[in-house]
Amino acid sequence: MTATVAREFVAAAEERGLTVATAESLTAGRIAATIADVPGASAVLRGGLIVYATDLKGTLAGVDADLLDRVGPVHPEAAAQLARGAARVCGADL
Repeated sequence: MTATVAREFVAAAEERGLTVATAESLTAGRIAATIADVPGASAVLRGGLIVYATDLKGTLAGVDADLLDRVGPVHPEAAAQLARGAARVCGADL
């Protein structure tokens, strides 16, 4: 995510009254950091999960362990569960 995209994202989320949480693995927090660098980001950014280790995807974000065993962590359904888990844990809309 570029700084320009982050600014546009924060403005759009704030305009719509939405909050966001990030769920990151390979990016190790860079997306959340880029959003947090935007002035006023605290109005929309609730927090995030950095779950680099596969087992943390399950324990912290609630990704189904059987799914992780079957298809691995780099799979669309695992990513979807990770995103939903981060939103739930952080109390965010997105």
